[in-house]
Amino acid sequence: MINVYVYEQGSRLKIKENRICIETENLKREIPINSVENIILFGRIEVTSALVRTCVQNGIALTWLSTRGRFFGRLESTSHVNVLRQKKQILLGANEKFALEIAKIMVEAKTNNQLVLLKRKSSGENNRIFEATISEIERTRKRISSATSLSSLLGYEGNISKAYFKGLSLCVSEEFQFKGRSKRPPKDAFNSMISFAYTILLYEIYSNVCNRGLHPYFAFLHKDKYNHPALCSDLMEEWRAILADALAVKLINKRQVEIADFVKNEEDGGILMSKKAINILVKTFEENMKKSVTYLVPGKKTATYRRAIEYQVLSLAMAIDNEDPKLYSPILSR
Repeated sequence: MINVYVYEQGSRLKIKENRICIETENLKREIPINSVENIILFGRIEVTSALVRTCVQNGIALTWLSTRGRFFGRLESTSHVNVLRQKKQILLGANEKFALEIAKIMVEAKTNNQLVLLKRKSSGENNRIFEATISEIERTRKRISSATSLSSLLGYEGNISKAYFKGLSLCVSEEFQFKGRSKRPPKDAFNSMISFAYTILLYEIYSNVCNRGLHPYFAFLHKDKYNHPALCSDLMEEWRAILADALAVKLINKRQVEIADFVKNEEDGGILMSKKAINILVKTFEENMKKSVTYLVPGKKTATYRRAIEYQVLSLAMAIDNEDPKLYSPILSR
């Protein structure tokens, strides 16, 4: 199963003999509908009512985003709604002990994956800085298990992330280096890339959350807030370094994207990706999702990243059903 990303402005999608037809000014492409799991639309894309109806009947979600990745809305079947599971999820989210234990597992896994990426990408010329950064993260990491409240845990997580992004900046060429995480708007090319990748990743997870009958807006680690799928953000934390940050570093260091592929938005000062950069990032992201990797899923020697996300969400559903946070299996990179 694949996700279909449509970002060519003015594209038109329709259904024809159980195939999704994507028509642009210069190109026509057809995809068997039984091979599609999600369709993500960026900006000005037209979809026929016949295709909308077919997607709902076949359990294919349609997600609308702006060209910069801002979420507009989503159309999906309600066949997977599990109100009893969602009710338990909401109650356990309000249970401080349960929520804190789940949140600790998530932050510990996120930190592990950040450290794995930094150690893989560290360079000889910056070894001293990397060693200091990794030591700082390791010291704070030891405090995660002893956190007595969600606020203290989030404080540790914030300090770790600050050090992590300092080290990550040294993993890319000088013209792409940055000063910390910035968003809404991103102030540099690297932050522009990872913000876009995070958006794609968020709605990859969103579909799995809904398919397992969970509610995407009630969380354990993140605070519930208006118009934000906080549970998806919870689950995404473990994947940021693996599927978004590492992707940006790779595209930069392999010179698949150049600094010239970014432009400044004069209205808010944010840095935007060009059509070329978006095309490369989305294509590479989808290729990565279909790759088989080892030891991410307990009990399975190999699994694609997409299937690993499914397993992660399933394990959270099991933890909620059984009211046991230890049943949640986090994603741990090696």
